[in-house]
Amino acid sequence: MKHFGAENTEPIRNKDKIRWAYMKKNPLGIDALAFKGYDDPKQITDFIEQYIDYDRLFKGALQKKINMFYEAMSWDLPVDNINTLERFF
Repeated sequence: MKHFGAENTEPIRNKDKIRWAYMKKNPLGIDALAFKGYDDPKQITDFIEQYIDYDRLFKGALQKKINMFYEAMSWDLPVDNINTLERFF
């Protein structure tokens, strides 16, 4: 927040509910970022929107949960039939 000059904004405190995001390569060298999701300065939300790494976030959070669900049900993950058949020809 100091970098963006948002010093009049309340920082994240203990027990605050936060959101987090993995970041792509950016000028500040930040790998991951925590934010409130409300009451965040526009400069910070713009920075997040520009550099958020959606693929890494999906793989790190959602894909793990999907895999755990399929394992718990003793199911195999769905297979893309088109790509599988193309490998034989």
